[in-house]
Formats: sequence, C-alpha cells, structure tokens
Amino acid sequence: MSFDATAVVILSKYPTPGRVKTRLTPALSPEQAAAVHRIFLLHVVRRFRAMGPAELIVCFDPPDARAAMSHLLSSVAADVTLIPQVGGDLGHRLAAVAVDVGRRHRRMLIGAVDSPDVPSAHLRGVVDTMAGADVTLGLADDGGYWCIGLSNSVDAAALLRSGIEWSTDRTGTQTLAAARAMNYRTAADYSWGDVDRPEDLRNLVGRLERSGEPEDETLLADLRRALPIGF
Repeated sequence: MSFDATAVVILSKYPTPGRVKTRLTPALSPEQAAAVHRIFLLHVVRRFRAMGPAELIVCFDPPDARAAMSHLLSSVAADVTLIPQVGGDLGHRLAAVAVDVGRRHRRMLIGAVDSPDVPSAHLRGVVDTMAGADVTLGLADDGGYWCIGLSNSVDAAALLRSGIEWSTDRTGTQTLAAARAMNYRTAADYSWGDVDRPEDLRNLVGRLERSGEPEDETLLADLRRALPIGF
C-alpha cells in the first residue's frame, strides 16, 4: 500500500515556551525547548508532505492556536488540514481524530513529532504493513509507539479508551492486547527512539552526525542553531 492511499495525522502542540518539551529543561531554557519542538514539527510535516499522503493533517493543541499554527506551517505545507485536539488523555485525543479522519479515509497513520529522524524505510514499511493489519504500531524504545496505523473499520473509541496506560513502558503491549481482544489483526515492528529528555536529544544529535542522509543533515543544522553551544 502506498502513501497516496493513506491519510497522515500528526499530533502536535503549538511551540509555546513552557508548554512543550518541558522535560528538556533545565538543560535547555523554555525558549530553547520550544525552538526544538518547532524544528521537529516543521521537519516532520515537510517529510510527510514529500511522501504524498492522501491527506496531511495536523491535530493541534491548544484549540485557539489555529491561526498561529496555520501561519507556522504555511512555510512548509500550505495544504495541511488543521483539526483541534479534544480534551482528555492521549487515548481520547487519538480516538477523536481517528473517528473524524476515518469518515473520509480507509486507512490512516497517526504519529507525533518526537521521532523526527525515523528512517524513511520505517515509514514506508509501516504503511506497507497496514495493508494486512487493522492496527499497526511503530514501536518506540521506551515501550510506547511512535506511530499507530488504523483501518477505519477499527472502533477507535473502544480501542483507545480501553484502559491503556499512556506514556508508560506498557503502552505498546496494552494497545496490542486490547486490539487482539477485539479480534483485530495486529502488527508491530520498526522500532525507533523518541526525544523526551536531554539524553534523548543528545542521542538524536549523535545519530544525525553519523547519518549522512540529506534530510538528517538539514535537521542537524536546524538544531545546531537552536541548541546551546556544546550541547
């Protein structure tokens, strides 16, 4: 299955200092942490837009940031659909946008911006895997997942509001167990790290320095301008 048959949803907060990437402080100032989040968001949107999805959606928070988010994204993708996030935990937010997008797309890939350098082969692999699964996870090293692929035949509200413990090392296994209990076909692979803490960011910088891929070099250059000297 190709990206042109898949909607892509990116969950992201607007990069306001003190409200994003707070676990990067005090190693970074709130302004520097917000700059990192902004760089991640623009980089991820740019990458997914280049892959030609059926629709590219940014599900944003807070809801009153629509104009600001639209202005921010206009430099990289003027055709992005903006959907405000609902209240509640991550399960509620994922479920709400999945139900919305599922009304017009058969399959969707939902992710965030915390794994900006996930390999393109991983992205294509997840989308290919979605052709034979109802629920597909791109696993994160911390036990969660950097993306979830869903068929619109999945009852997203029932699945994602089923008591999953979000942001823990059990999130991935609990999501798969809930999906299997509902008799959905599942797949999980393509593990990658995400960036929550200063050591994660240092690991990312190290990966980018070793990569040599043009898009990784671009991301590294953007980060170098935002990070303190010697980080």
